Amino acid sequence: MDEVSVMRLSETKFRDGTLDVLKGIGIFLMVFDHVGWGNVCHTYIQSFHMPLFFIVSGYLWRERTAKETFQKRFRSLMVPYFSFGGLYFCWKAAGIWGDTAGIVDALRAILLFPTDLEHMSAPALWFLPCMLWTDLLYTFLAGRWRDRRIRGIAVFSIAAMGCVYSCLELPVLPWAMEPVATALFFWFVGDLIKGHESWKCDVLALRPCWFVAAFLFSVAAAFVNPCVDMRSARYCVAPLYLLNGVFGTVVYWNISRMLHKSSRKVLAILCQGAKYLSVHSMAFICMNQPGIFVCRAVIGAWILGEGILYKILTKGMVFVGSMAVCILGNCVLSRSKGRFMLGKR
Repeated sequence: MDEVSVMRLSETKFRDGTLDVLKGIGIFLMVFDHVGWGNVCHTYIQSFHMPLFFIVSGYLWRERTAKETFQKRFRSLMVPYFSFGGLYFCWKAAGIWGDTAGIVDALRAILLFPTDLEHMSAPALWFLPCMLWTDLLYTFLAGRWRDRRIRGIAVFSIAAMGCVYSCLELPVLPWAMEPVATALFFWFVGDLIKGHESWKCDVLALRPCWFVAAFLFSVAAAFVNPCVDMRSARYCVAPLYLLNGVFGTVVYWNISRMLHKSSRKVLAILCQGAKYLSVHSMAFICMNQPGIFVCRAVIGAWILGEGILYKILTKGMVFVGSMAVCILGNCVLSRSKGRFMLGKR
């Protein structure tokens, strides 16, 4: 049996649906955080949930040419980016989504600066070009340096330069290139785990005591290093953010394995829901924020009150409503010619 076959066989132990559950948890946390549950919740989720996606992508990465990578990724990432970015821009220009002020800045954000939170119609879309450039850059580095040690030096150097650049008062780089530097680090971590059999067993299947220790560290580090945001490349203490991104992902990777292996009916249903979010993740990335906008307008006008219970009820209904909007939008587009908007053929 050749080396490639051995690697694929060994990966089945960790590709039995666990990654789908993990990615689904990441999508759930993304929408949940966008609803807005306060600083405590936001600080914890932001400490690891974006690194999670890039570590998983690095784990699933397969070596191919830059041309093949661009062709595949442009259809699956940039077609949805321009489709929904253009749609939301038209809504803004028509006054449907917010006011019509700053139309030029909104167009500039879509074409050049997707990390511009103030003017980007749907800020979550920044993730798509960031994923494209990270994949292309890592493909280039892997083609140039097959030795992971040398490749790692290049990755760490780029990540360090990116963190230093973000700390300085310098112009924002176009096309989400600032977060690409740290995304590249997390991508390499995922590829590194995939390439080490012992790491797969030791890191992705933690013993209970190590799992508890990793969880406590990730929680503590999240609040020691608050107010991080990968989109705007704001890391506070950058090394701590990079470390916590890895620890947080490992924690939820183990949680995903436990959920997927459980025979309990309730947990099986949760796993199926997480897998649905994973398979149809593009719909939730592209449609969750307009869904939240619509639900806030409708539910906020219906439920009136100032107490904490009213706020929790309102936010809970907004979250459920926005998830329903994404599911409905996905069903409509996937079964029509509009499926190209989701990067599907």
